Amino acid sequence: MQSVNRVFLLLKKDITLEFRSLYAIGSILLYVVTTVFIVYKAFGTLEARTWNSMFWVLFLFASMNATLRSFSKTSSENSFFNYSYINPSEFIISKILFNLLFLVLIASLTFVVMSVFFEHPVQDFSLFSSGAFLACVGASILCSFSSAASTQGASNATIMSVMSLPLTIPILLIAIKISLQSMNLINDSTISSDYMILGGIILVMFGVTILLFPYLWKS
Repeated sequence: MQSVNRVFLLLKKDITLEFRSLYAIGSILLYVVTTVFIVYKAFGTLEARTWNSMFWVLFLFASMNATLRSFSKTSSENSFFNYSYINPSEFIISKILFNLLFLVLIASLTFVVMSVFFEHPVQDFSLFSSGAFLACVGASILCSFSSAASTQGASNATIMSVMSLPLTIPILLIAIKISLQSMNLINDSTISSDYMILGGIILVMFGVTILLFPYLWKS
């Protein structure tokens, strides 16, 4: 119970620091609105498959830009304090939860902005939202660990991209399939197995992160 309380205290600290300046949220909103507006002026309308592809492309790059900052804001003095007094597993779990909240916000903003400019084709909101949420969970775990690993090198953004983008592909492919199903563009009876595969990928990534992060923590 104390461990859970410490995780939520770390999460509260990250949220408080982030919302002191709304730079990240403002920049993401500006990025999404600008990109969608350019697409709107260029194409006017989007068919369902194109709308779905556009949503996931925007989500991918907005999430990469947002979660890259997870560890880059941590100074050497803060790192020494964290190393001395905070359990590494609790620390990385709080970062994963923080990034998850951020990615859910990004997905929601992207959906709302795209729905303003283009009529959304989603027929089953529960299916679409569950697939998007699982994609956010997987991306938050992957990006949190990649961001932590990238802080050990000189070219942070390059290392982050090289580690995150290839590993994000299987998560996004399954999430795209689920979202296509929610739009009645495909009729796949194996959708439950897709959920199981996505859940398995998430559990494996979480386990690997919990096992390996203490070694990054010590370095």
